[in-house]
Amino acid sequence: HGSSVRSRGGPWKEWYLWRHIAMAECDHERGVVASELAERLIGVPRIPVGGDAAAPIGSIVEAAFHPMKPSEPWLHNMLALLSQEVGVDFGTCPDPRLAPLPSRWQCHILMGAEAILADAHGFHSDQVRFFASWSFCFAAAAGRPRFFLSVVRHFAASETWEIEVLHCRVPPRRSASWSTIASEVADLLAGGGGIASALCGAGRLARIVLRAHDWVVQHCELAPLEDLIGICKELVGPLPALATPPSEKGFGDILAPQRALEWVLPATCPNPFLEQPHSLRSVLSHLQEQFVPS
Repeated sequence: HGSSVRSRGGPWKEWYLWRHIAMAECDHERGVVASELAERLIGVPRIPVGGDAAAPIGSIVEAAFHPMKPSEPWLHNMLALLSQEVGVDFGTCPDPRLAPLPSRWQCHILMGAEAILADAHGFHSDQVRFFASWSFCFAAAAGRPRFFLSVVRHFAASETWEIEVLHCRVPPRRSASWSTIASEVADLLAGGGGIASALCGAGRLARIVLRAHDWVVQHCELAPLEDLIGICKELVGPLPALATPPSEKGFGDILAPQRALEWVLPATCPNPFLEQPHSLRSVLSHLQEQFVPS
């Protein structure tokens, strides 16, 4: 009977059941899983800057974790801020056949933490603020879900923010739990191994280091351009024809990755990008320089 249901509904039936199972998960269970994942993620090696090797953060001598579930007003506030900061209304869709992005995006759980670090001699060496999120979004046209994981850390000693956003497509199996995917990614990050070896097919969307006092981008790695363009289509659908003037070949390829990051960065990393909008403006300005050809 199960095989006949799958044959009639195809992968979309499996994704529908996957979403139903994920949404039915109780808040307590989400919090327990997220806390366990955060304990592994908070200690991942630091993002290398300027050719340096990835360095361990030191020993964690004290840490307090706080799971959070985003509310509907949080989403409305984000939409309003993005409309103000980037001039894009993500709450509507130009194609009436497609559901608006906010109705397809689900921030499953957020996690916040603070930790005290010590050096090899046991002396207090740093204080870390940690944030993580686990979200998924159903593609505008095809309906296939994509899973997003973010890890954000603020190091007080160096006054820097380190931001990492990863993603992977969810396979058409109702048993493909978000926690299994997230656990594999957490193990690879904590071990300092390459994400390319992930069985779930995870990849890095963005890896950014910001200087906290003036939001200067010190390091930035992005997913390949074709990946960003594909994610943009999943988020907002095909861009309007007017966004690609015939006289400017490739303009759509410039706009699409920007549009994807304008949503994904604040949606997965509300701190710092929503709490401190200057950081979002600084990063988007830096990215625009990368995408616009000289």
